Amino acid sequence: MRKIITIAVMTLCFQNSSAQHKKEEFISRLREKLYSFSTSEKLKDSIALYSFAIQIDIKKNKNSSIINVTSNDSISNVVFKKNYLPFLKKLNYDPILGEAKNATIIIPVAYIVANYKADDISEKKVPITDLSDKLYKLFNYIKKDENTPKNYIYLKPIIIVVDKAIYH
Repeated sequence: MRKIITIAVMTLCFQNSSAQHKKEEFISRLREKLYSFSTSEKLKDSIALYSFAIQIDIKKNKNSSIINVTSNDSISNVVFKKNYLPFLKKLNYDPILGEAKNATIIIPVAYIVANYKADDISEKKVPITDLSDKLYKLFNYIKKDENTPKNYIYLKPIIIVVDKAIYH
């Protein structure tokens, strides 16, 4: 009897460890792919920090999943190449969802532009009045809405730093 319990516990531990490993591997690949979709080509102004959240709503049915991908700021369409949306819609999110049937995944993204001109050594600053709004955007938090859905899954923020200066 003791051997059966020991084997059952070890099996559960291995399954949990395997599921956790798959989840971490999935998130790591997702982050790498989103980095590869980032671009600074269309950023023409001198804002030092852009922030937004990608929201992925998932509803699993018996045979399929309905996936809706949105962003809380249109700057995401400038910061990422257009093909990032179809990529996110095609993914199998089971490693993150586990047994959950419905969930909302939030991917916070901060896009920091470090330099604009090679000879500009001035410190780039984000006005303090803008900072709180930019931080709220990262987590898709709406100040007026106090009801946060229970099935939110927050992933680690993706922080992209680009140097737009042209060095000769």
